[in-house]
Amino acid sequence: MKKLLLVAILMLALVFTIVACTGGNNPDDTTVDDTTVENPTEAPTDEPDDPTEPPTDEPEDPTEPPTDEPEDPTEKPTDKPDVPTDPPVTDPPVDPADPVWIIDADGLAAMTNANAATVEKTEDGFASFTATGGDPWFLVCGSIGEMPEYMVLRYRTTTSQSGEFFISEGAGPEGGKSFVFNYEGNGEWNLLIFHLPTVAPYMTSNTVGHIRYDFFTGGADEGFLEVAYLGFFNTAEYALAYDFEMYPPYVEADDAAAGKVANSFDTFYVNGGMYFPEDGGAGDKLTAQDNTIVFGEGEAHDNMILRGWIGFSQPMASFGYYIDNYTFVYGDFFAATEDGVKAAGGEHASRFEINVPLTALEGGVHKVGFIVKLEDGTVVRLREDLKVIIVPETTDDVINLATGHGAPFSGAPNNYFGQRYDIGEAILKKISIADMATYADGNTNTWSFKVWQWNTDYATTVAATPLFETNGENHPDNTTFNMDIPTNKFIRGDIYYEISYDSGSGCFTGWTADTVTEGVETYVAGQLKEGSYSASLMVGTPVTEEEVPEVIPDHQLQNPPVYIIKAKDMMMTNANQMTFEKMDGYVHFVPTGGDPNFMLFHNQTGSRYAVIKYRTEYQANIQIFLGSTGAGPTDDTVMMEQALNPDGQWHLAIFDTNVLVERGVYDGTTAAYLRLDVMESGYVLDENGEPSKDESGAWLKLPLPEGSTIDIAYFAFFETEEKINKFEYAPVVTDKTVYNVGEPIMITATGADKDWVGIAAVDATETLRWWYVADVGEGVAINALDNAAIQAGTGDAIGNLPAGDYYVVWVPNDQAMNGAQGLCRYPITIVDPNADPEEPNPEVPEVEKLVIPQDQWVISGHVTTLVTPDVPNHGDMIAAGGVSSAALLHQGSIALGEIDLSKYSKVVIMWGSDNGPGTQDLYAKNEHNRFALVNADKNMVMSPAEDTIIAAATYELHGWAIAPFEIDLTGIDYNGPVFLTHDSLAGGFALVYSIEFIA
Repeated sequence: MKKLLLVAILMLALVFTIVACTGGNNPDDTTVDDTTVENPTEAPTDEPDDPTEPPTDEPEDPTEPPTDEPEDPTEKPTDKPDVPTDPPVTDPPVDPADPVWIIDADGLAAMTNANAATVEKTEDGFASFTATGGDPWFLVCGSIGEMPEYMVLRYRTTTSQSGEFFISEGAGPEGGKSFVFNYEGNGEWNLLIFHLPTVAPYMTSNTVGHIRYDFFTGGADEGFLEVAYLGFFNTAEYALAYDFEMYPPYVEADDAAAGKVANSFDTFYVNGGMYFPEDGGAGDKLTAQDNTIVFGEGEAHDNMILRGWIGFSQPMASFGYYIDNYTFVYGDFFAATEDGVKAAGGEHASRFEINVPLTALEGGVHKVGFIVKLEDGTVVRLREDLKVIIVPETTDDVINLATGHGAPFSGAPNNYFGQRYDIGEAILKKISIADMATYADGNTNTWSFKVWQWNTDYATTVAATPLFETNGENHPDNTTFNMDIPTNKFIRGDIYYEISYDSGSGCFTGWTADTVTEGVETYVAGQLKEGSYSASLMVGTPVTEEEVPEVIPDHQLQNPPVYIIKAKDMMMTNANQMTFEKMDGYVHFVPTGGDPNFMLFHNQTGSRYAVIKYRTEYQANIQIFLGSTGAGPTDDTVMMEQALNPDGQWHLAIFDTNVLVERGVYDGTTAAYLRLDVMESGYVLDENGEPSKDESGAWLKLPLPEGSTIDIAYFAFFETEEKINKFEYAPVVTDKTVYNVGEPIMITATGADKDWVGIAAVDATETLRWWYVADVGEGVAINALDNAAIQAGTGDAIGNLPAGDYYVVWVPNDQAMNGAQGLCRYPITIVDPNADPEEPNPEVPEVEKLVIPQDQWVISGHVTTLVTPDVPNHGDMIAAGGVSSAALLHQGSIALGEIDLSKYSKVVIMWGSDNGPGTQDLYAKNEHNRFALVNADKNMVMSPAEDTIIAAATYELHGWAIAPFEIDLTGIDYNGPVFLTHDSLAGGFALVYSIEFIA
């Protein structure tokens, strides 16, 4: 009677502080919100190279550590200096999204302190590394001081080797102070982002005296290695933003490579209405207003739609968009296309309406881009990005930079002067200079006013383009100068403003201030001056809801996971073929293709049990890819899979990682990466029961059920199953887990108001009886069978509960049990000690068995040879200690040898089968699916006649896991060769694990 709840578990945020390292070249400013990734700039495609896909050959495992132990670098003296010539030093970045330190191809090619290695700049502007001996390395940096938190390497290679970085506090490399990583040897550009506190935990301080790059740990290699840059960043988000700007994963529509025929951007909509508002010319109109869309304070920001048409020399696969340099999001954005568009844009032209949701965006400046993916996989940016400014609700505040009114500032008139101050997250709305003197006859003067983002020093700052500028004339003498800042400029952070006297009969100055606010700097004629002049800022301070600290229940504090990511902090790194939205306590995922996945993290502490809390109403599987080495999955040895429960309630998917430990890919403690494939439907199997490919070589996957979605509340590692249960269920505690019939069932619960506790039979939707925690008292033990202790009006007396399995349930806030959010269940069992034990029938002889061991099976026909537990799509069906199986397709057979069937009453076949929607469809199309014992030889088994069948029985598809199936042999009088065969006309398969004849 009261409903099952998602435990609203909020994730643990990974918050890091970073400090600077100087040098290098600074790119354009960007920001992004993401985490450590492999290949974040590669746009997802409909048919990506999917590491979950089963390889045709046994791949060389790049996650294996190098076989040769590198020599101790401390034992390699060199006559070259320890500190190389660093790359040119430039001023610190304007924006924190800029790198702290970058070595580009020029800087890399200039590195001379090396061993058995050369590096040259290529014609296309990259650094090409070559190993000339057995231990190739370069000294990257010496005495750089405090270490930033993230190091980034953009590279491409065909090698299967590993690389290594030595990072130490001293002036040279130290043994044991290094970390090894694996290259993705696909010849494509890849990005590695290393979280240094994680990969270099041996560092006892942030001070770095030495960084050395051993680019091939195994010595000389035939493969090439090119590096675009090595960089250090304050955050992983900034690293992604920088890379996206430097190496965007798209081509422009006007590039020859795009093959554009013609296009037109017709109409632009905001919040459902035309923005301009007339139809036509949207592209030119957006350009005319600097491609900037502003949502004012309190204004809804629901969505925007770009409508138009475009044609290319090849078909288009899908239209999409991106926001703030996250992942590309594709959708059903094609629109009805008239003949006129085809005539203008070519045979492949189409109309589109790209709908971009904005509701989840917070106040600030955002970037929105529009894209199309062509049939060959090329991603084309349709037009210049839009700058979307969302002005948050603010409270107006005045910041007095300096107050007082004395003599004219600096003692004499000046041509230009200004002030610098960091306003933080507030938005600049107005600048006022109190009673500014002009000394102008008749107030005749002209002036200029400008605002910049502060950058390093005065000269660097004013050399940049102002964020805002204007000019005017005839400011009255000794009156306050007020300058309103347009909302669409959205100026915040560390700013500098300046007013200059351009012409007239006088000059400008402020009035000397008595009090100067801490942090204000004043410049006159470009020089920093002591003191200041009276001025103030009007700023809008964002109104934020008071942050409520997370309250972690005692039972969770006492049974913490080894590591947990809760929904609010879940980063969908390198998300592929899905959209997602963070809700209250969970993330809602909507697949947009057949392989929706994302990297959940890199480099975290792991443990034995990996747990995902989810709910869905759609039948599919969920997969995790987990390994202790490397930057991401490379093959199926790191994959585990489970079927999802599609009942729409919250469930736990619990993976025992010992499976991966036995495969040698996971050490049980170090999780180098984890990829989560939120919904998988499985592969299309060929006639041999193996995953199949299409003509182009792409793997054929079954479609997910239409409208598939899944919610995920958290991902966590736990040490024991007991801690998993207590973490989920401990608001309710029982004194025992097994009770005799009639024995008191003592229950202690926590809760308040209308939180209630009850007892329900397993699989029941209503409780047998229940009571409010507050009525009994929080922390008070109560006998659930004692009617006197149950408050009146909560149900009739039920007496003793019969033997069986039950749940004690805890439900918050008076919800119904069935479907409640926050439901906690604690299993108990009631047994009857007085029940008569089942007496064996003395007339029935002890059962004798004839077991046909697998090594005696002779398989033929449409049958796959014995498969092992780690074969894709079969792993989770192995429920009996890792046994192998034979996959029987239609009319496949297993020869069992000479058997006298008259001695046996039945044959028991332990079997399993795929429970995916595609297989269900196959079984549904067939009138029957059956196992049969036949007496024919192998050739006849391929097409058995009815008179060759000794005994047969049909079955229903039962799904993942091993289950028994019996064929009745009562009355069968046959002695001779016996074959087990399987019929499924529609192409379904059965995995056979064991065959036993029972007397």
